[in-house]
Amino acid sequence: MIGIGGLIGLIAYLIFYLQVNLELYLALAILVAGMTGTARMMLDAHKPSEVYIGFLVGLTVIPAVMFIY
Repeated sequence: MIGIGGLIGLIAYLIFYLQVNLELYLALAILVAGMTGTARMMLDAHKPSEVYIGFLVGLTVIPAVMFIY
């Protein structure tokens, strides 16, 4: 979930700060994130809190790193 959250964060960064037209990719990445998180919880591989925290870590760290550079 950290990886897919980071991907969504990167796409959002490119859309909002660099004005790149990637809305379709953002929508697809959000769909994939939802399916991945749901699958991880249904397989009892992770608890919901682990899925949410992993997603939020990726979602915040990657844009923060991109904003620094």
